[in-house]
Amino acid sequence: MKIKILVPGIILASILVSCGGGSSEKRNSVRESAAYKQKHLEDSLRDVKLSIPVEIAFENYTEDSLKNRTVIFEAYVKTPLLFYTSDKKKETYFDLWLRPLQIRGTPEHISGSIKIGNGENNTMVELKDKYAESDLVITDNNGQKIMSGDKVKVTGVATHRFKCSKIEKIEDTGYDYTKAGAIEVTPANAKDKSLDKKLIYSEGVIEVPGFGFVIGNQFNINLLSKGNKEPVKLRVIVGNKASQMEDLPKNYKKSDIKFHDNKNNILKPGQKVRIYGVMTNGYVDVEHIEASK
Repeated sequence: MKIKILVPGIILASILVSCGGGSSEKRNSVRESAAYKQKHLEDSLRDVKLSIPVEIAFENYTEDSLKNRTVIFEAYVKTPLLFYTSDKKKETYFDLWLRPLQIRGTPEHISGSIKIGNGENNTMVELKDKYAESDLVITDNNGQKIMSGDKVKVTGVATHRFKCSKIEKIEDTGYDYTKAGAIEVTPANAKDKSLDKKLIYSEGVIEVPGFGFVIGNQFNINLLSKGNKEPVKLRVIVGNKASQMEDLPKNYKKSDIKFHDNKNNILKPGQKVRIYGVMTNGYVDVEHIEASK
């Protein structure tokens, strides 16, 4: 990725050094002084270059050419997978993902740091030792509240942990899975280990097994397709939002089973769907459910 930078107002002046008479010590001193000025100028130019913000795609964050650069990109903010607070720097942490319900797969998430605060712009409320997804509260550059799952535009320094200096909540127009290069999965290739961490899609009818269980915040279900006895195994996030499954009571009935599609409509029983998600050890971590005609 080529980045063009225009640095206005910087004039490089040639240093004219007289080569006339004088002691060798004096001439060496002049040369050392010129070399120092040249080095200082180069350092200043490098610092200016690093400080000029450049807009990038989420997928390009790890490029070597962007290391220590000030970058701007869009992402979905989430509660961190691993959490701790830096007391010395008074910072706390959050995660950034490319896709709204992504919890695994490539590109990997970006861990970000931000100042701890209590409603001040560009700060985040410190999380408790035992926290839920709903506990994440960030105040953006305009004073708006940001919650886990919101789409944001962030500005900061690209290091091993993104140093966020500015965060803005932006309109979520959705993620276009049709242009993401997802691989089709059927019962025939669902156990192919080369598909691990890859974005996939599959079609069929969702079936909740007679014995269902929740692991973390995901419910294990099956996707049945015509002509296949074996299902594609899915893990769907439990919740009331788009592409999620509503929580079930202990002794649930079929009428209690409710899935939300990508438009947050309740799917009809037996309705054919197309799902997108990431393969993980033979299971699909579902990110997107859309009704098929």
